[in-house]
Amino acid sequence: MKINRRFTSPDQSPYTGIDFRSADSEIRNPDGTTVFELKGFEVPADWSQVAADILAQKYFRKSGVPQCLKTVEFYIKLGFHLINRLLTIKKTFEDIR
Repeated sequence: MKINRRFTSPDQSPYTGIDFRSADSEIRNPDGTTVFELKGFEVPADWSQVAADILAQKYFRKSGVPQCLKTVEFYIKLGFHLINRLLTIKKTFEDIR
């Protein structure tokens, strides 16, 4: 399967036209103690604080995710990689039939 470029050029990062901002997120217990805190991760500038909190708490909070991975770009690339793998597997099964 080949995907042709439409909105980007090969000599630029696809994130060139997206402005990013630094965000902070935390989860607190009712007694005020901090359960989770992440400072200085990057999200697109036009994302709300709620969207940034969901990203941080759903993806960066997972065990095994290194603290150095603090950009949305990583997760976008991971998503494309997973989609590509799934499509490859699907094609393999179709070829077997």
